[in-house]
Amino acid sequence: MAWWPGLSNSTTPGCTCFKNQTHCCKLWAVACWRLHLGMKTLSVLGTAAMFLVGGGILLHGVPALGHAVEHWAQGMAWAGPLLSNLAGGVAGLVAGAVAVGLLQLLNKIRAKA
Repeated sequence: MAWWPGLSNSTTPGCTCFKNQTHCCKLWAVACWRLHLGMKTLSVLGTAAMFLVGGGILLHGVPALGHAVEHWAQGMAWAGPLLSNLAGGVAGLVAGAVAVGLLQLLNKIRAKA
């Protein structure tokens, strides 16, 4: 049984899907390749966005850090907002690295016990 209507499960050399319509197989292969790249791109951009958002939340949650970053970025003209957001990303990366380090340490302690 085919996993898609009209698509064969054959693994023989050559294109045998879509009732031997070669152009459909090539189109399907290109679409799958493009979708793979698109999903990879979305996963990388989504991860970066989560670091930016999480770091921004951390900076706003610690008023001293938030005000220090805002004060530093004020004198940067048009680049100030961009650098402020990048500082949030750095804060998110640092917080993530600390969390991963603590979890690995906890796992090592549990493994010894």
